Amino acid sequence: MKNTENMTITVTRSEMIRISQSLLHMAMDFRDEIEAPETSEDQRKSCISSLQMWEEIRSKVDSQFDAQDNPTR
Repeated sequence: MKNTENMTITVTRSEMIRISQSLLHMAMDFRDEIEAPETSEDQRKSCISSLQMWEEIRSKVDSQFDAQDNPTR
């Protein structure tokens, strides 16, 4: 399988909610680190990059979850 191909993962609704919450908590931790005055500039750049990556994934997870949780929307 190529890295650009889509995968299907089967999880329960409650597992999906926990995945989404975990992604949100990671994003919040990165935001806290970015805003902390003691964070070095190199660490801040790394956190910004990581935050962008996880936010993109979280957005996909949330939109796909919403589409499946509310199929008539």
